[in-house]
Amino acid sequence: ENTCFVLTLMVPFSFPLSKCALWDPVPMGDVIGAHITYYRNPKLSLVEKTLRLAYRHAKQNEKKSFSCFLLGTLAVNEDGEGITLTIDRFDPGRDVAGGSGKIPTASLPGDFLIPCTVNAWGPCSDNILVHSAEDISLAFKGLHQSLCSKEALDLSKLLTVRAHIFFTENLDNLHFSFRWASLTVANILEYTPVKSVPIIPTALARNLSSPMNIAQVQGTYKCGYLTMDQTRKLLLLLESDPKAYSLPLVGIWLSGVTHICSPQVWACCLRYLFSSSIQERVFSESGSFLIVLYSLTHKEPEFYECVPCSGQTELGFQILTCQETVHLFKNVEPSDKSPIQFELSSENQNAETEFFSRICKKIPIKRCVCEAVGRESLYLLARSSICIFIV
Repeated sequence: ENTCFVLTLMVPFSFPLSKCALWDPVPMGDVIGAHITYYRNPKLSLVEKTLRLAYRHAKQNEKKSFSCFLLGTLAVNEDGEGITLTIDRFDPGRDVAGGSGKIPTASLPGDFLIPCTVNAWGPCSDNILVHSAEDISLAFKGLHQSLCSKEALDLSKLLTVRAHIFFTENLDNLHFSFRWASLTVANILEYTPVKSVPIIPTALARNLSSPMNIAQVQGTYKCGYLTMDQTRKLLLLLESDPKAYSLPLVGIWLSGVTHICSPQVWACCLRYLFSSSIQERVFSESGSFLIVLYSLTHKEPEFYECVPCSGQTELGFQILTCQETVHLFKNVEPSDKSPIQFELSSENQNAETEFFSRICKKIPIKRCVCEAVGRESLYLLARSSICIFIV
């Protein structure tokens, strides 16, 4: 038995000689669109105590413009079709030597950081901007770096949020005007269910098919890569496996998500498309790659082809905004049970979106609109204010 085991290890792994017809591309269902805003706009849930704390610090500050940070946690909704950012902490920040702004004083791993400016100038002007040109440029670089690096990809790294809050007082009334602005990746992906592809029964593959798989035990989703042997069977690789960055890859596997519509699937697919660490990606004749999904709702793995919308291969960016007014009473105990709700949308046209458009024309990028495949993609593109794609 030991001799057979050694001989098995010595057999060299080789990718199929022909890179054509690696799997059956016949659709087994309808095309499914994917984007962080595809089914539902991102929600912001601001705990009232956090807002009141920011207000008190800003009021005590000598300057009328007070820079600080709001902290929260980004999570995928229970139905898996949207995201909610719960903002429940305030950080006044501390000044950096040289006067180059503030940094957080108590940021922890996993915190979603929101740079915020609180003003007591009176009524809010419609022309107030949340982002500066430098903010936009740095956000583009950060989003791009998150997709290109080998570091573990969290969905929160594909969304930036900044805020500007104005407050006025009138007797016992507090009036807050909010300006939220977010930058994210604009690329739309499309998934098509296909027939199952044989999987080599490695320890990893057996673990992912078991009720107590690695994602269930660790309480989070897991993602890795797919390659293929000469018999056209899939070999599942961990992200940390060095072979994942030397062998030809045909796609990704995911475990621990509810279903294919999850924004986490979208994020992992973007990482696969734009990672600078992957040496060779092998696409189908139609430009698709494979997704093997070990979902929380199916016993057997699901198989999908993934393709960028209309073959769009450049990385794009999009702005989402929200402008709302909130009224509170000074001497009322805040309730954590009813946080203040906001919704980020690409439909809004305001000074922030116009500024974003002007700045993008000065950055070496190209505007591009994908031709949508299917009515849902067409609807999403129609409601998108701006999509900017890097050449």
